[in-house]
Amino acid sequence: MSIMVTEVYRALVDAGASEEKARAAAEAIPDMSDLAHKNDIAELRSELKQDIAELRSEFKQDIVGLKADLYKHMWLMQGATIVAIVGLLKLLP
Repeated sequence: MSIMVTEVYRALVDAGASEEKARAAAEAIPDMSDLAHKNDIAELRSELKQDIAELRSEFKQDIVGLKADLYKHMWLMQGATIVAIVGLLKLLP
């Protein structure tokens, strides 16, 4: 059973509707007390923008860290390759 809007019920009874009809009409009105208002949506939008900005910043920092790790590993691989080549050259007659 839906929540009856008391103000509507009273207005309908005062206007001459029977109590049964006034109650049925008032109960048929959906409860909209839990709907978001413009201010609620604006606040959420602002919070969302801030969260996105923070995520972008963190993402950029992660990329910088990954690039540094990649360059470090590239240098290690190049060093290992040079050592291997020099070792192989020493084996040649």
